[in-house]
Order: sequence, then structure tokens, then C-alpha cells
Amino acid sequence: MILTTERLVLRPWKETDAESLYEYAKDPDIGPSAGWPVHQNIAESREVIQNVFQGKECYAVCEKGTDRAIGAIELKLNGSTDMTEQDKECELGYWLGKPFWGRGYIPEAAEELIHRGFEDLGMTTIWCRYYDGNEKSKRVQEKLGFLYHHTCDEVPVPLLNEVRVEHTNYMTGNQWKMRHERREKIKMFRPIRRKKRMISEKDAKKLLLHEKRAVLAVNGDDGYPFAFPINYFYEPESEKIYFHGAKAGHKVDALKKDDKVCFTVYGNEVHEEGDWAPYLQSVVIFGRCHLIEDSGITEAKVRELAEKYYPTKEEIDAEIAADIKAVQLYEITIEHMSGKQIHEK
Repeated sequence: MILTTERLVLRPWKETDAESLYEYAKDPDIGPSAGWPVHQNIAESREVIQNVFQGKECYAVCEKGTDRAIGAIELKLNGSTDMTEQDKECELGYWLGKPFWGRGYIPEAAEELIHRGFEDLGMTTIWCRYYDGNEKSKRVQEKLGFLYHHTCDEVPVPLLNEVRVEHTNYMTGNQWKMRHERREKIKMFRPIRRKKRMISEKDAKKLLLHEKRAVLAVNGDDGYPFAFPINYFYEPESEKIYFHGAKAGHKVDALKKDDKVCFTVYGNEVHEEGDWAPYLQSVVIFGRCHLIEDSGITEAKVRELAEKYYPTKEEIDAEIAADIKAVQLYEITIEHMSGKQIHEK
């Protein structure tokens, strides 16, 4: 099987790859961080190709236009990994030659192999792990969308005769499908024009979590936009935004006709010494907003919202008891989110 991406070719290993394998695997910054020793000579690299790199889903990573192996990536199927005993689960492993670090090659290759795992091989879960301190591998797994599962404090590393702390992450087929669909939707939205002003998704979510006020825009009467300030709370686990309001009015009528909304929050104002103009961050979200009719969900979410603003539980209880029957809860499902930082001058 040969797989291709925008910049790479993933192909089976050949014995003639031994020389290039040795060139990169002899580097002490490669193998030990992944739990295997540096290669001592080309003969050892050839033996690894013959005995280790023969898995059904083990591939040499090559740049397009060349046939030189510069790294390895594999879906380790049941029987080749100790992470699962299920035929529909596997482990993702990878490494890349040091001269090619920083180019995004492994995430690009992994995206293709994860796609193959879920779509072609019918996997239900893909596992992945890294040893404590291997920040590069950790960032790759975060970028790919793997979720934290557990940490083991004393894991044997037999090839190096060591014991290490190991972190395990996972991705299910449903999670991958949702992420894939979300990425496809992102293509519909305009990217930020000035890339240097972009903030990371992590920082955007942090701003969304901690700020208290936002502006929501809906499609109003006769095609006129209708924007209004709201208090809200963001739920990171579900990636939903909740706010409340009246059960009748302009926004209710607008949302019943068209659930597409634009939600904007800004804050985190910072002044640098000697500069009168602040730095300010903002997040713009496009999504779908609908009315929650379930009274139990409404009260639970309104209580969470109130906890963000009210100083005491007693005041929250009093407000809910007095007004909950008149409250309409709104839920925004995020389809696209972008954030940036500007210098206000």
C-alpha cells in the first residue's frame, strides 16, 4: 500500500533504506526519546527493517519527488502493540529525522494514516502515547486531536533498561469524524487576513472561558442584522455557548427563521510599560443557535451561567426560584472560531 499527502509519500520499507535509516536513527535525539537506542551501524538498521518495520501498516515517510526514507509511521495492529487486545483498535507510532523537524511532516502523515485507520480498516479507537518530557510528540498528538486518557508512573522501557512516566492518549472513530466534519466546515469561512495577529485556539478558548460579556448578531427583520450584548458561559467539554433571555421578542423570531449567528467576545487588555495603547484580544465565532425547551436542562444551565456572575449561592437560588419559568435558554453550537490580538493604535 502506498499513501500520498500534499508533500509526502508513505510506502513500505525496503532493505535498501538501511543507509538512510541509519543516517537519522544514529542521532541520539531521535530513538531514546521514543524508547529505543541509537543505531550503531547500517547492518543494525537493515535488521530493524527486516524484523521491526514489517507491520502491515508500517510505512517509510518520504518527501514527494524523492524515494529517500526520512522517518517512520505505523498503525500497530492488535498483536503488535500492548495498548489493546481488540482487533478494531490500534496504536499510532512515529518518528522523523532531525533535519526535517519543524515542517509539519508527521502531523501531515499521521492525518492520512488516521484516515486510513478509521475509514479503510474500520478501527473504532486509535491509541497513542509519549514519555514524559517528549514535548514534540505531545504537541503532535494535541495537534492531531488526541484526548488524554491516563498516565502511568512506572513503565518499563526494556530496550533502554529504564523506567519512565508514560502518558496515553486516544481518539475514537466518532471523535475523528466530528473533527473531520468540523475541518471541512472551516473551509467555508474566511481565514484571518493578517496571520501575524492570530492567537492560538488554546488562547481563544481561554478568552472565551473567562470573559463575561459578548455581542451576538442574528439575521433580523427584512434582512437587517440585529446585534445585542449578552452575558454567557462557555462549556469547554461540549464546546457549546449558553445564554438566556426572554421567551418572546426580536431575537426569538429571528432565530426561528434562521439559526445562523455570529458571536463576538473581546478583552484581556494588556498595557506595555510606556505605551498608552493597549493590546486587546478578540474571538469571533460563527455557529448555530437554537432554543432549549427542556425545563431541567434550562435550570441546570442557567444555574451554571449564574455561578459565573452572582457572588453567592443564596442569590442564585432566589433568582432562579423567582424567574426560571419566564427564562428561555439558548445554546450555540460552534462551527468556526478564530481569534486575534491587536494593538489599538
